[in-house]
Amino acid sequence: MGPDGFRRRGGRRFTLQYLSTSAYPIYRSVAEILREAYAKVGIELVVRSLDWAAYAQRFAAGEFDVALTANIFLPP
Repeated sequence: MGPDGFRRRGGRRFTLQYLSTSAYPIYRSVAEILREAYAKVGIELVVRSLDWAAYAQRFAAGEFDVALTANIFLPP
């Protein structure tokens, strides 16, 4: 742990980028809960809240460290 309470290796802070969409207020709440939980174990969680189009593009490209997602299968 560094003096700021975050884990470090080679002088670099342990940081994860959390990709989220701003489409629903519940996602902001989940992001804040996760950010606080990660901070307790010394990991900085940087929340990137994007509009749906930007989120989908970055998600498809894999340009993130963490993202919550779910697949819902509907009957034909």
